[in-house]
Amino acid sequence: MQRHRALLKARVAYKSFEFATEYFMPTVARALNGAPIDEIDDEEADRPLRPAEGLQVIAGLLDSLARPGARDAVQRELSSARSAIQRARQVTLAYRYSDAQLFAAVREEIARVTALGLTGIDAHDDADLARELDAALEGVAAVLQAYAPPASATALDTAWTRADRTVRAARQALQMGSDRTSSESPLIDDRLALLVQHLRPMALAVDDLRVARQIEPVRRDLPWRASAASIMETDALNPMAFAHASAMAPSPARIALGARLFHDVRLSGAGTRSCAFCHDPARSFTDGRTRAQLLPPSNRPTVGQLTHPVRNTPTLLNAALSPSQLADGRVAFLEDQVVTVVHDQREMAGDLTRAAAAMQRSGDDRQAFAMAFGEAGDSTVTPRRVSAALAAYVRSLAQFNAPFDRFVRGDSLAMSAEAQRGFSVFMGKARCGTCHVMPTFSGVAAPRFDRAEYEVIGVPSHTNRRRIDDDRGRGAVVGNRLLEHAFRTPSLRDVARTAPYMHNGVFASLRDVVDFYDAGGGRGMGLHVPNQTLPADSLHLTASEKQALIAFMGSLSSPPTAARPIAGPPDA
Repeated sequence: MQRHRALLKARVAYKSFEFATEYFMPTVARALNGAPIDEIDDEEADRPLRPAEGLQVIAGLLDSLARPGARDAVQRELSSARSAIQRARQVTLAYRYSDAQLFAAVREEIARVTALGLTGIDAHDDADLARELDAALEGVAAVLQAYAPPASATALDTAWTRADRTVRAARQALQMGSDRTSSESPLIDDRLALLVQHLRPMALAVDDLRVARQIEPVRRDLPWRASAASIMETDALNPMAFAHASAMAPSPARIALGARLFHDVRLSGAGTRSCAFCHDPARSFTDGRTRAQLLPPSNRPTVGQLTHPVRNTPTLLNAALSPSQLADGRVAFLEDQVVTVVHDQREMAGDLTRAAAAMQRSGDDRQAFAMAFGEAGDSTVTPRRVSAALAAYVRSLAQFNAPFDRFVRGDSLAMSAEAQRGFSVFMGKARCGTCHVMPTFSGVAAPRFDRAEYEVIGVPSHTNRRRIDDDRGRGAVVGNRLLEHAFRTPSLRDVARTAPYMHNGVFASLRDVVDFYDAGGGRGMGLHVPNQTLPADSLHLTASEKQALIAFMGSLSSPPTAARPIAGPPDA
């Protein structure tokens, strides 16, 4: 117990300074509070890039001090942590930070608490979570204090007062449960209330204070737009931030052209299917099949080599909001995904050069391309412009108008009471939110959105539920045994409409998926999955909690007409 109290004291002290380490000293943040798992590099086939380290590792070691070598390991971790703290002290004293940088650091910390802190992803246990969230907001409050109006000021500084009050209110609510011995802090039990009543208003108020102080935002080449006060706003994320530097920016004309090409069968070799054949807009851009329907051999102009197993067709909603594409991440950019799928002999058996030539011969097509891209002599329609138009259309499929989004932004009737309870299960006991991170509910985490996570969860085979599916996933792409059967964590946006589930479509319903996770994934079901990244112990979810969890996931489905173009500069 004494060791636990000492560790909690150290973690609370770190959390109060987390806004600075994460923004100004990311290597120090990784050394002090990195995830308690080894970091894997695609190109290192037999070993992790760097081992886990920091406070979370120490917490695990303290829970198993009887294990041989554990005490020595604790001493090594403590020595490393002291070194990191010394580096942080040196950096802090050596530099002066601008107002813009400090506000940017606070902005990111509020987002970090919103997307990750609410899940308890790095807390030792839920009993400590309220204390650690309060400490993180204490750091925010300390920065805001530097911008308080002078005591002699006669006029009320409305912007500062509002920002200060939002932070104070959130901390007061968290402190109501911080002295309890259980995890039953009122706001830890109702994490949606913490998000809606405190964290989003805080983000808005802090940004208003920045504007009132005439401090320009730090404009960085990041997916989270500088113009969006919180990560929960409708247009908070910019799809073009995930695109290659040479990508053509979307425009209404290019998006409209891409929507037209999406249904154009000339993209396939035999002229029998379009992109919409598998990605049906009426099915949330999926096909409802267990696995994608391949072209029959007779329709293939040439016999292509089997490059990857046949998989379940994923939705294209929010597909643009990721630094990698496809379940195994073998493609980075949407334009390249278009080329990959069109030329795949089993999927479309097409040829972009041939398709572009056919469109060039059509006056209507030339006019549409000219409107979208401008005249280009004899080559108005080019393969690059075809892929660019299709990519522009997919980038327009942003879905952030679901009942959950509307509830967070103030529509108190948008979510059912059961769905609201399900959010706390999702972020808390079920631990879904640690991998499916808000606001995309994918493996691309706020506030930087710069990395797609791959997980090994042990999905069973269709033919034999007692063994793992044969699909090697990321492991087959990079040749890393640590990534065998690893797959990119998909977005749960519109998940209630995209059955069946998993890369192989093995689960027919969300209840099947919840039961699989509740059992501890493949290993929890008794399958041989030595490198599983999902904890193998049961979540012990009750029937009521499972139903609430499913109701919440249903609240992530947007109206079919909610997809709308997002066009504009990279940081509009």
